[in-house]
Amino acid sequence: MTPLEILLKKEPYIQLTVEDDSIYTMHFDRKSNPAMELIHLKITEKLGYKDNGEGKIDYQFELNSITDPVWRELLTFSVGTNPPTYKIEGNKITISSSVETIAKDFEAMKNGFAQANTEYRNGRNEVFQYAKKQDEERAKKSAEKLRIENERRNEIQTSYAALKID
Repeated sequence: MTPLEILLKKEPYIQLTVEDDSIYTMHFDRKSNPAMELIHLKITEKLGYKDNGEGKIDYQFELNSITDPVWRELLTFSVGTNPPTYKIEGNKITISSSVETIAKDFEAMKNGFAQANTEYRNGRNEVFQYAKKQDEERAKKSAEKLRIENERRNEIQTSYAALKID
């Protein structure tokens, strides 16, 4: 799945805009939150581990940034058909694994990060073009609305000017 397909699956009527090479969502015709910021996510620090009581260990790591929903979905596709159990909250990831398989699971996650980053970066251009097209459509609608409003105003002025007071 491409990032645009993921966005449209999650929010079929999403409105986007572009400003200064950044993509933003729109709410009530106003720029809102950034969408698909240019980030290269990676694990930056080991935060610790604990026994989760289910025969596995929860290994926690810090990420260099908070993830967005599109990137998280790309990661889901990127880690393969038998992914390690993981959970992302904010800028932290917890990988649940056994002592015997953590090295393999950690490597799978790092590879998944690399693939998700690449797909995110490559797909961002498609989302950027989609947002630009939405901007153009909004500009056309706004211009048409203004044209109709001006025509109406001219009709009123013309009809008013045509009135003769004797």
